[in-house]
Amino acid sequence: MKEQNYADAATRVIGTEKIQNQVVFTYMANDPVPVIAAGNPGDAWAALKEFANVRAKSNSAHSCYGTGATDCITIANPVAGGSEAKNQQSQNVITYRGGVLVTPQEST
Repeated sequence: MKEQNYADAATRVIGTEKIQNQVVFTYMANDPVPVIAAGNPGDAWAALKEFANVRAKSNSAHSCYGTGATDCITIANPVAGGSEAKNQQSQNVITYRGGVLVTPQEST
């Protein structure tokens, strides 16, 4: 799995004792970059549909991290002062901590 490769690479740099708390990998289940391009688990059909958003709105799920682009339905890592999600869908946010999948409630 790609997310485990990511955690294994980080372990070589920071050591196993720090990986659980310091290595967090978060992405949207419908983001074309981690799902289609990188092959991580997610909804490939929904990710393909996101290209229509790029055409219509100049953004896609890939634009919806951190401060989030205008019109984001869900924001993966909302920050204070950033955009407000139109309909925050935590089940659409996939988070691995230390290479282990955590539920959306645990990842926030």
